[in-house]
Amino acid sequence: SVPRVYQEIAATVLSDTKQKNSFFHPELKFVFTAAAPLPLSTSNVFKQNNIPVVEGWGLTETSPCCTLTAQSLERTPGIVGWPIPEVQVKLADEQEICVKGPNVMQGYYKLAEATSKAIDSEGWFHTGDVGEITSEGLRIISRLDRIFKLSNAEKVFPVVMEEKATKRCNYIKYIYVFGSGGPAPIALVFPNLLLLQAGKVDLPQCLRPQSCGDLSDCLKKCLCEINEYHEVKYERLSKVLVIQRELSIEKEELTPSMKLVPRMIERNYKKYIDFLKGESGSSLPADAYLIELT
Repeated sequence: SVPRVYQEIAATVLSDTKQKNSFFHPELKFVFTAAAPLPLSTSNVFKQNNIPVVEGWGLTETSPCCTLTAQSLERTPGIVGWPIPEVQVKLADEQEICVKGPNVMQGYYKLAEATSKAIDSEGWFHTGDVGEITSEGLRIISRLDRIFKLSNAEKVFPVVMEEKATKRCNYIKYIYVFGSGGPAPIALVFPNLLLLQAGKVDLPQCLRPQSCGDLSDCLKKCLCEINEYHEVKYERLSKVLVIQRELSIEKEELTPSMKLVPRMIERNYKKYIDFLKGESGSSLPADAYLIELT
């Protein structure tokens, strides 16, 4: 399933022993996730119960799987494994991932121009994802359309900090890092409200917040530590808003496969973004909590 489903499962089993025993039954051999990155904090719940997480990567245009990770208990954020049989993967300009194989579509229906932009003369489909080839397999870094430049012209890959934050904190369901043209990256955090409301949860070495206010207090310490140990200084987060809301497909903030839709988030949360950017006349919304990191 998609990561959001596994996040809900993790929240449930962390707070309910009966549900935990029901879900992690002897017949469960592994779980498969795709469509968006699964936070390491979520996959660790499966690891602690000796259930491997297999992650796939691909697009609708590639029918849809291109790579798979091994059935290992160890996961590395962003790693989506190696190409499946008969599928080839390469990196083009700006490290864009390109795919060739029998799984790639013939084209967009009655859209010749869009097809020629997506599939080059050699048959390579340009995915729009940015990545690198590592010893563990393909690693997804970002979407081309999500990369932005700061006021000092430094290029920021927002997924890097998003992965570090979700790896650190189980209570973050989604984080949206942005800041084009600004002095430093800023972010909106959308918590896992189910986990916050669960009360007692099985999370050692965690303050176990029970409200968005609690989360903003303890998250500041975690984000400060992430910033401190993040080598690329201009990628460090400067301000974050924790918002007491859930993103939804109905409001078009998420795709059906639970990926963020940046343009809709920036439209629906404009007043929050204006506040973070320090726009004139903007004030802190009542359902948001500010974390200043610098």
